[in-house]
Amino acid sequence: MSPKKGSVKVGELISELQKDHIELSNLVFSFQNALTASDKKEAGKILGKIVDMTNNHFKFEEGYLYPRIRRLMSEVIEKLGGEQKTIKGFISQMQHALHMTRVNKNRLYDISRFIPLVSQHLKDCDDLIVTADKFGKEEKDELNRKFKEYRKK
Repeated sequence: MSPKKGSVKVGELISELQKDHIELSNLVFSFQNALTASDKKEAGKILGKIVDMTNNHFKFEEGYLYPRIRRLMSEVIEKLGGEQKTIKGFISQMQHALHMTRVNKNRLYDISRFIPLVSQHLKDCDDLIVTADKFGKEEKDELNRKFKEYRKK
């Protein structure tokens, strides 16, 4: 299915948002320079541009982007939790199967289907875990401490 005419692909959306962020950052820097130079007229013009840009940009982020990201994060976390249960169950089955004298062909087929699921699950986890960098120092420290405790078990 091709995108509808006039639609924006996610890569394009990210690029356009980043362009806005760069432009806004440049305006803030220019505003600071105008204030430092005591050029109130220029500072006022720049501030007007900042106001116009942030009104529209923030309206989009707050009204559309953030709610969808919040929903997506919730869905991804729920999906990962379900996959973890599936993976744990499969591992338990494999432990039981290994105690049997031989593994049948159906079990080998199950294993071949299971490997891509685990690989995709780990990729999804890696994609999500980068958001942990947004935590504050105390929370990062606690997460690191807890992770080290779990690895020792």
